[in-house]
Amino acid sequence: QCAVMAIVNVPQDQPILMTANLKAPLVVNVENRMGRQLILGSNAFSIQTRVFPNLNRDDDEAQNGAEPPRAVSHG
Repeated sequence: QCAVMAIVNVPQDQPILMTANLKAPLVVNVENRMGRQLILGSNAFSIQTRVFPNLNRDDDEAQNGAEPPRAVSHG
C-alpha cells in the first residue's frame, strides 16, 4: 500500500493563503516507510495550488487586521 501526500506551504501571517504542491507529490510505501517525491510531467497540476481557493479575504481587511465576517446562528 502507498500513501500519497502533498507538501503544503502555510504563510505565518495569512494561513488562509496556504498552497499545496500537487505537481510533485510524495509517494510513500506504508509498509517499509520508503518514499519518493515524483515530479509529474503534465502541466495539469501546479506547485502552488490554493488549498482554500474560494475563501478570499478583502485586501483592506487583511491589511488592517479586521476579522472576517462570522456566521450568525438564529435559534
